[in-house]
Amino acid sequence: MTALIEMNQVTKTYGEGKMKVVALHETNFQLNAGEFVAIVGPSGSGKTTFLTTLGPVSYTHLRA
Repeated sequence: MTALIEMNQVTKTYGEGKMKVVALHETNFQLNAGEFVAIVGPSGSGKTTFLTTLGPVSYTHLRA
């Protein structure tokens, strides 16, 4: 299949030292043509961080 979006071993941290928070740890993701995906999870689990890490992908039009 053709990957439309792919990220490999992505890690995102905020802060330093004792204040360091790992929002994404070696995250892998692939979205292939024809697939649909739902990003779900509890508050603070990294959903928004994950989506903003994808970069120019816009999802703001989905907000109510």
